[in-house]
Amino acid sequence: MLQKDDRVIKVMRSGKINQLSSHDVLVGDVVYLKPGDMILADGVYISGHGIICNETSASGELEQIRKVSAEEAVARFTANSAVSRMFGPDPFMISGATVLRGTGTYVVTAVGVHTFCGKSTTELHEDTTTTLYEIEIDTLMKSANQLGGGYIILLTFFY
Repeated sequence: MLQKDDRVIKVMRSGKINQLSSHDVLVGDVVYLKPGDMILADGVYISGHGIICNETSASGELEQIRKVSAEEAVARFTANSAVSRMFGPDPFMISGATVLRGTGTYVVTAVGVHTFCGKSTTELHEDTTTTLYEIEIDTLMKSANQLGGGYIILLTFFY
């Protein structure tokens, strides 16, 4: 994260409520949410009221996502049909999302490069596989360089 992205957030750690830099969030911290907050780390929503998130930056989905607590999600999952289970309630907080409405808390399950956004960014930067086309172009360029070098040597001796 860039320094300008540093924010002071309210976190419960070891049973104590603290004001921490967003860069100091750890797995297991309970983060407090309010409207306008950006989700800084992946986690599971545990309590609150009416949390609605915009996950466009993380998932590309334009719709607003209503979050339910993990306890409520499990209760709905076990009580509903198979179709409801497939498209059921969402207790997951994804880094990069923004809280539009509501207040609540979530427990952090992943930070940094281990988050959903962190993995996506890492995969984009690590894609170094060479294609067959790139290998053929590289071979062609080496051959052209050798041929050009040989031609220059011949011209130097004969002129």
